[in-house]
Amino acid sequence: MLALALAAHRPADSTHGMAEVGRLCRDCALAPQELALLMEHLQQAGQVKTWLLDPAQEDITWI
Repeated sequence: MLALALAAHRPADSTHGMAEVGRLCRDCALAPQELALLMEHLQQAGQVKTWLLDPAQEDITWI
């Protein structure tokens, strides 16, 4: 579900995506603590090259 949500938050003409952490967690029915763990799994599986969680902005970005 998270991989699908990430695809939905990435513009079609871009390799980068960005989303507000709270919205992404709500969309995927995740606790914020689960998001980082699942992003690591997606990175290890090759679905996400790299990602960054910005706690000050409450945003997550990925490639």
